[in-house]
Amino acid sequence: MVTERSQNAPQPTPEAGATVGGDRAWYLYGVTRSDSLIHDLLERTRADVRDAGEALQALICGDLAAIVRPVSSEEFGPEPLEKHLQDVAWLEAVVRAHNDVIAVFHRGRAILPAKFGSVFRSQEDLRAALTEAHDALVRQLDRLTECDEWAIHLYVDRDVVEQRVGETYPELQRLREDVETARPGRAYLLQRQLDAELASATDAMLSDVALAAFERLQRHAVAGETTSPVRADDPDAEILRAAFLVRRHHLPAFLSEADSITDSGTGVRCEYSGPWPPYSFAAPRDEVP
Repeated sequence: MVTERSQNAPQPTPEAGATVGGDRAWYLYGVTRSDSLIHDLLERTRADVRDAGEALQALICGDLAAIVRPVSSEEFGPEPLEKHLQDVAWLEAVVRAHNDVIAVFHRGRAILPAKFGSVFRSQEDLRAALTEAHDALVRQLDRLTECDEWAIHLYVDRDVVEQRVGETYPELQRLREDVETARPGRAYLLQRQLDAELASATDAMLSDVALAAFERLQRHAVAGETTSPVRADDPDAEILRAAFLVRRHHLPAFLSEADSITDSGTGVRCEYSGPWPPYSFAAPRDEVP
């Protein structure tokens, strides 16, 4: 299943909507290796990506090629860009083109995706940024070769897990028995204690399930990153949201592991999407916080 992905920038990149000089600036899509095939890949990308702007170019800097397009400062300067971000149709078209360019390159070679809206005032500014980070970017491109990003979402039926916790933990069973035999006033207080301890024990088990799943998947990946899951109020709660960098020849084992995590008996469901360009792994490893 393929859906839109948020994007992280290779380092360094300017802030979105950087000040531009004159009438022209340079919009950065991503950074890849420079070689004899780069221009053929540029031509293929121009043919595959529908974009009314000026033609894509490759700005060469040592072993690197920045995939860029000349843009107008009247459209991508800080103030115009801020206004355009409120225009849903404009934003959708530009984001789609941004993603499409990265996707075409990713199918042919490793690329470090740039953050949407990364604009440089001049080619000189971009060359300076690439020169400063040149060796780190080359190492990261080597690391990403023949790899894809896969997104993992782990959900649980909290009611099922809570029931299992209540049946498994002896202290909760004893507390439940005390509730049943206590006088009304004390039973109320004991019930509140039972509810709190049951919720705490359930949260602990869910954390353990999420960590165990992450570690299982990590064994088949080059790297993994987690972000905060969306803990919904409904029983079907997300407990793990992660991205994994997976070598293509390891993909069958990775997906088999993901499929094995789903267990209707325990209320656990694993969903995944990909392959993606390595949006979550674009920054050189030495610069990842």
